[in-house]
Amino acid sequence: MKILLISQYFYPENFKINDLIFSLKVRGHQITVLTGKPNYSKNQFFDGYGWKSDDFEIINEIPVHRANLFSRRNGGALRLFLNYFSFALLATLKLRKIKGPFDAIFVYEPSPITVGIPAVFAKKSFNAPIYFWAQDLWPESLVAAGGVKNRFVLGFFNSLTKWIYSHCRKVLVQSPGFTDYILNQGVPKDKIVFYPNPTEAFYKPLENENQYESFFSKDHFNIVFAGNIGEAQSFKTIIDVISNIKSLPVKVTVLGDGRYKETAFSLIKEKR
Repeated sequence: MKILLISQYFYPENFKINDLIFSLKVRGHQITVLTGKPNYSKNQFFDGYGWKSDDFEIINEIPVHRANLFSRRNGGALRLFLNYFSFALLATLKLRKIKGPFDAIFVYEPSPITVGIPAVFAKKSFNAPIYFWAQDLWPESLVAAGGVKNRFVLGFFNSLTKWIYSHCRKVLVQSPGFTDYILNQGVPKDKIVFYPNPTEAFYKPLENENQYESFFSKDHFNIVFAGNIGEAQSFKTIIDVISNIKSLPVKVTVLGDGRYKETAFSLIKEKR
């Protein structure tokens, strides 16, 4: 198949879509990528990238078209708004440089929902169906992660989400729990497909691996948190719980990054 991936994030940013796309390439599919200049989750663009850097490169024999966007910087509300909508606009304009045809347009949406805007225009340009992989619920994500309560803002993004979904052949959800929410947005049940995040063949259990033992105390109950350190993960809950049971032999090891990281450090220091 000839597939156009539209994703605001792609390698060298570290998202699950990288594994999936590289795996599809190995399986013989022809992939073209439309993405942004990498900046997640840094305060600036990755080394070698920026507004004036090349907007085209080849990664693992995959042509990658990169649209300019405003970087996330400190992840504040205004900066994220500029980041999301600048990509949506400039990626849509970038479609003029991409040559089809394509059998399918695959959209990866861990947030924001605005990644679907260039996909709708790509559908019209290439006459290809959209398969939209929803990793996050909108506008629910604005409430949970951003604390947005303004009914006008939430109504706008709910309408935008419905508009994007209406142009998709299938909406893929990474969790069964997403289904009811998306059904309530008017998406037919036969259009929703449960498609969890896959584990590729190059991931495998390691036996007798001793180099990480120093991270885990044999005298403690060890908990590992691996993933995004963000508002939506309610990281403060983890800190508050550990603060309340400091006298117990429990240790938490965190593997990850995110815009809540500095706040988390401050809370950990404050609560000792």
